[in-house]
Amino acid sequence: MGVVLMFTAFALAAQLGTFLEARKTPLAAAAVGVPLAAILFGLLVLALPFHGLLTELPIAPAAALLWCWPMMGITVLNRSSQAQKSTPTAAAALAVCWLPLGGLVGITCLERENYADRLQWACDGKIEQVTRAEHNHMVRTLVVNAQAGEVRFEKVDDDLWKSAHPGQRLVKKPGSAFAELDGARVRLVPQSLHWWNDPDR
Repeated sequence: MGVVLMFTAFALAAQLGTFLEARKTPLAAAAVGVPLAAILFGLLVLALPFHGLLTELPIAPAAALLWCWPMMGITVLNRSSQAQKSTPTAAAALAVCWLPLGGLVGITCLERENYADRLQWACDGKIEQVTRAEHNHMVRTLVVNAQAGEVRFEKVDDDLWKSAHPGQRLVKKPGSAFAELDGARVRLVPQSLHWWNDPDR
């Protein structure tokens, strides 16, 4: 779902960039919009809770706002090239801005949604296997035999994975990054990016 969110933001940014360029928005104003949009994006990332997809959806338009200004520069460069005109310096600068912003926004959207999804993990049962996921980059995996059936948790915290053994009881409630392993509090959901607040650190 994080990938869907990331490409949604990309598509919105492309549309907004084209709209701004068609309106002949001054490139100087667009350049001012980059830091303002970055501040808005950062505030939303820090303020939004981690409770699943619905609380993550506002990230997409916020990401689009941050991307749309450089996208406008890319649109200007593309049209200038097609018309065989000289390349506007400001448009080139905005286009270059897209590379680091694209990485920052894309990774943030992806990792936040993945983290929110893992927070919903839940189980109450005994560990059946401490293994690695053969079809998912060999990530650290726990298989738990819970009341509702077998549950797989892929990409669990490294410290827990190293200390867990078959037969131990693992209890995890949704909404938390932590679980109880034979009564001891342990982190199950690994920390990803570290520049937003952990919901229950």
